[in-house]
Amino acid sequence: MEDYKERKYLSSIEAAMYLNTTVSTIHHLAKSGEINSVISGSGQKRFNLKDLKKYLTSLPKKAKPIQKKSSIYTELEVGNTVQKIYRKSSIKMSDLEDESVHLMLTSPPYFNAKMYSKRPIKEDLGNIHDLDEWFETITEVWREVFRVLQPGRKAFINIMNLLVPIHIPEGF
Repeated sequence: MEDYKERKYLSSIEAAMYLNTTVSTIHHLAKSGEINSVISGSGQKRFNLKDLKKYLTSLPKKAKPIQKKSSIYTELEVGNTVQKIYRKSSIKMSDLEDESVHLMLTSPPYFNAKMYSKRPIKEDLGNIHDLDEWFETITEVWREVFRVLQPGRKAFINIMNLLVPIHIPEGF
């Protein structure tokens, strides 16, 4: 668990996102020895955030990646309707009215398993390293999702099967 908390076990995708490049480039940098990697038990390359930061600071100023900002929603015309597709946090959706959302599709940040931002962001579930706090926060997310979702509408939630060791007292 400490490897996740200290960001010593980033996937190729997370490393590529951090450096604002492609997974192919990450693999090339690892193969050439420009960045360190280890092979996980499943055979995937894993990266340490400290190594990525070191590589990033070694780049010439002009070659540093530029972060692109994107809109929080995209409008999509379907028939005679205009649909808004939001890409944003679900912790607080005060800009959305109660029962105004037709469909919710999400892949919530996994507890202590992935790096979702370069720097810690307040209320970022991916930067919570206490299981109880994570469950409290994700509960608030589901309350907010329920508030904005229209009655009878659907919520699709993508989750992975991540084993998290917990202590169960005797007598369970």
